[in-house]
Amino acid sequence: MKAFLLPLILLAAGAADAATVVQSADLPFSFSAASTAGLGVIIPGEYFTATVSPFDTSLGTLTGVTVTWDLSGAYSGTTGPGGGGFSLSYSGGFFVNDIAIADPNPASVTGYVQGGGGGGNGGGPSTPVSGTFSASMPFVAEVQTTDPAYAVFSGAGPVKVDWDIPIVYSGVGDVTTDFSITGGASLLVTYTYTPVPEPASALLVAGSALLTLRRRR
Repeated sequence: MKAFLLPLILLAAGAADAATVVQSADLPFSFSAASTAGLGVIIPGEYFTATVSPFDTSLGTLTGVTVTWDLSGAYSGTTGPGGGGFSLSYSGGFFVNDIAIADPNPASVTGYVQGGGGGGNGGGPSTPVSGTFSASMPFVAEVQTTDPAYAVFSGAGPVKVDWDIPIVYSGVGDVTTDFSITGGASLLVTYTYTPVPEPASALLVAGSALLTLRRRR
């Protein structure tokens, strides 16, 4: 699923202070099946895709980009005659225009692969089971200025941001019936920048300089 983002927050404390622009998106998902027989990937990784606007360079100088993903959901079902259990898991990396966001850890060569989590439950014969699953914490990718992905955020076109995390089902024991999950992922893209001086600020600086010059004379 693709989502298109609009700027949410614009904060500027002054010409010399850092400011931020935040874009956000929510990506809901759901899945249901009369039987879990043969289930594997139930939500494909390419589902978690959003399109953001690049940084507006007329605002100032871009100094940082942060990509934050989070995910949570709920599940329910009924165990088979012999009882059983199941689990949901997900893990994957962060991408920008199909470029993996490099992990500052030199040991990693596949981008940020820390974005994972899961949940599960079980019970006796023909027992309703339910529960929730979520990421242990929001997964934050600080895009390094030397990363090829960094330049994409200040380019001319839209920026595609992906969290490639297929949600995978696995079961133990008898087949679970009336299985369903619902949930959602959320995305924040934060641009940190140094604003250009506002015209009034520029005139004030110029006036102060002129006043100092006159005093010296």
